[in-house]
Amino acid sequence: MTVTMKDIARRAGVSRQAVSAALGNSQSSIRVSDETRWRVAQVAQDLGYLPNSAARVMATGKFGCVAMLSSPLGRLSTVTTPFLCGIHDTLNTFDLHLLQAMIPADEAHRAQFVPKFLREYMIDGFLVNYVAEIPPTLKAAFDSRVQPCVWMNVDMPCDAVRPDDYTAARDLTGKLIELGHSRISFVAHHSDHYSVAMRRQGYSDAMLAAGLEPGSIYNVLGSRGWVALGREWLRSDDRPTAVVAYDSFTAKPILFAALMEGLRVPGDLSLATFDVDTAEDMTAGVKIAAMVVPWYSMGKSAVELLVEKIEQPDLSFPCRHISFTFDAGETLGPPR
Repeated sequence: MTVTMKDIARRAGVSRQAVSAALGNSQSSIRVSDETRWRVAQVAQDLGYLPNSAARVMATGKFGCVAMLSSPLGRLSTVTTPFLCGIHDTLNTFDLHLLQAMIPADEAHRAQFVPKFLREYMIDGFLVNYVAEIPPTLKAAFDSRVQPCVWMNVDMPCDAVRPDDYTAARDLTGKLIELGHSRISFVAHHSDHYSVAMRRQGYSDAMLAAGLEPGSIYNVLGSRGWVALGREWLRSDDRPTAVVAYDSFTAKPILFAALMEGLRVPGDLSLATFDVDTAEDMTAGVKIAAMVVPWYSMGKSAVELLVEKIEQPDLSFPCRHISFTFDAGETLGPPR
């Protein structure tokens, strides 16, 4: 049998309106004491009461739900455990829950395609985890919606949250310069994501500010294996004494190549990168120094921004840039 607020009111000896207020109905004009709130909560628990979401939607116009849109293609939507924890932990503080949905890869660019949650009013707002090659039709669909939307890990001027890649790269390069390095290269693989250009710019500006010439940009993707290419590069005359690698997938082949060439890391070569979480990340028994991508904080900030937009739907908010943290690792040292 379904337990109602009327049942709780009868057992607790209070009015139905008092039960509604005690159970957290923000629309209620009734104020109840802490003692009444505790007694009502205890009776509700004893009776096995479950709130009726449909009734709340009718009363408040709010679903208590946000949707996160992702692509099934990993290169277009990055999802990490810290990212999801940041999102879910923060949703819980606002008593919200998450609907996850994906845009089929073969449908995303079709002009006629509009996903169900964009065709119907069923959520309070959107978290968009679509970081590259955003279909114009999809962007236009979100721009035309009444529900607020926050983009994550994209470079947009407003209503977005992303890591502060530029500052992280500038500071990471600065740490190498402070150690005495002057021949520092930035290494990246091909990607359309904004962060490649941002990190490269931060590196270049740090070098120029120190009166140094930015090193060659070495693309680790090629017709041969990454390690083989790295070995060839590291035995050349223009070998740097330090490398800033775009990410751990770029840094690891360089580390392997250096060790295979008999180079000491650090000593002959210092290596730094950007990583998701360095806590358990060991390569060849070595922990690579890294600016840690602030995934948890980014998920948290995205939800907080979306809640602000839900409360003030007519306003736009500047993009929030989230700071990295630094893990010194074991691969930084002065040049030999």
